Amino acid sequence: MLKKQYRGLSRKVIDTAIKKGRTAGNRFFKAWILSKKQDLSAPSARPAPEPRSRFALIISKKVSKRAVIRNKLRRRIYETIRTHYTDWENSQIIVISVKQICVDSSFDELQKNLLHLLSQISNS
Repeated sequence: MLKKQYRGLSRKVIDTAIKKGRTAGNRFFKAWILSKKQDLSAPSARPAPEPRSRFALIISKKVSKRAVIRNKLRRRIYETIRTHYTDWENSQIIVISVKQICVDSSFDELQKNLLHLLSQISNS
C-alpha cells in the first residue's frame, strides 16, 4: 500500500485539481494532474509542506455497490503507484477516477492501463 504521506487529499485540493488540472482518460480510468507550483496558489487549497507528489482515488458506488470490491480496486491501484512511484516528477497532485469496467479486469490489465494513462498525462 502506498504510504499515507503520498495519498489522501482534502476535498478542496481534489476539486481544484479537477477544475484546473490537465486531464486524460481511457476506458478504465480518468485522471487529472495538477502541478503544485503553479496552480495551488489559490486560497482554497493548501500546498503540502514538502515537495512530493500526492495521489487521490475516486471510486464511487456506481463502480460497485460492494465496499469489498471498491477496496480491492483501491489497494491494487495504490500498489501499482507504489511500485512505480519514481517514474513521476515531484510536486504534483494526481486524482484518479475509476470506471466500472475495472471491476472485471485482472491486476495486470489494470496496471498496464494505469501506467499508460499516467505516462500519457505526465508527458503532455
